[in-house]
Amino acid sequence: MNWITPTIIFLLFCVSHSYLAEASVKEEIFERFPCIQPFYRILYSLLSVLLLALWFWYIPNESTLVYSVSGFFKGLILSVKFISIIFFIYALLKFNLGVFVGTRQIKDFLKHKKNPEYLDEPQKGELITTGLQKYVRHPLYTFSILVLITNPSPTITEAYLSSCLILYFWIGSYFEEKKLVQRFGEEYKRYQAKTGRLFPKLKQ
Repeated sequence: MNWITPTIIFLLFCVSHSYLAEASVKEEIFERFPCIQPFYRILYSLLSVLLLALWFWYIPNESTLVYSVSGFFKGLILSVKFISIIFFIYALLKFNLGVFVGTRQIKDFLKHKKNPEYLDEPQKGELITTGLQKYVRHPLYTFSILVLITNPSPTITEAYLSSCLILYFWIGSYFEEKKLVQRFGEEYKRYQAKTGRLFPKLKQ
């Protein structure tokens, strides 16, 4: 089984995804190529999808089980997974997917000849600290991790996938935090102090 090729592709995805999301990198690109600004986010999204699809393509299909849980504990694990999926969908619906993917930026440009106001986003926006964000700063990552780890009978391939994605969520959220501090300053630092990154803080 060749696990090296997919791992290299996944690392390439992680590095490019984080690097191209840096504010300083975007500013330099927009200064040199201002015409690309309305289309940057969609190109960024397409590159990410392409690398992830390539990663999935090269992952070996190893069906050997790492472990298997049955009975009461299997039911408990599947219950947590089901609840996590519900909360993941809820968190996803709170996102402006058009802005996230980049279609909104293109629509604004084509319709109003309007460039994004904040780097590759329509507006700087406001910091959201209500709803699920009252308890964790990155609820999409939180419930993605819970969905991934609540597998009662993971194969080696599934364990590899989950490990890579969880590692990305953990490290990626760290770099995302740096961008959010640049974006919202002291307001975000105060939010960090009282709210957990991926899991609720037990002590305030």
